[in-house]
Amino acid sequence: MEAMRANPLVIFCSPRGGSSLVAGAFVNHGFWVGETFGGPDGRGTGGYVNHENTKIKKWMKDFYPLNAGIPNYPFPAGDLRQACGRIVPQDEPWLFKGPSEYYPVFRYHFPLMNAVMVFRDRSQAVEAHVRRRGEKVRQNASVIVRQRYDYMEARLKDDPLAFRVDADRLVNGDSTQLAPVLAEYGLTLDHRLAVKDISSGMFHQ
Repeated sequence: MEAMRANPLVIFCSPRGGSSLVAGAFVNHGFWVGETFGGPDGRGTGGYVNHENTKIKKWMKDFYPLNAGIPNYPFPAGDLRQACGRIVPQDEPWLFKGPSEYYPVFRYHFPLMNAVMVFRDRSQAVEAHVRRRGEKVRQNASVIVRQRYDYMEARLKDDPLAFRVDADRLVNGDSTQLAPVLAEYGLTLDHRLAVKDISSGMFHQ
């Protein structure tokens, strides 16, 4: 019997950073993501599929609560690999998408994971927070975006299995940045699949 693949693709981000769009591009290339949270069709409040597995997300929140962009977890608080083994299909390329605080947890339990760090223009990420939740969140959103982006930039420098994807470039039709990530799984970039669910209007909701 085949086992769950030990090299998941894990997409890290700051909220409102375009990670759902990036995750969708990989899902369209055949990555399993499973049941996503949101409405019955898996769509979140922005009207698009969030590509964030419901069961894994719940497990992570139970064992590794978020801390405003700063990872600070005891290891091991829970066996993530075992938990995913009960959820993820056997021998399929799979991905999970979550906030950057989860990076050390996944790297600890899945040392072979390929990490994708998703960025968009920082000021636009903050404005997306404000559009969604009101002007009262501006200062807090600025801090969270800065902390998470700085943390992801640092991981790109010290992790050879980490890749950068700029959501702005993808929305503008440049999918070439996905090619080296797909190559890690023996897959070839298909530009039509990468951008088929993307529109600039959706990105800026």
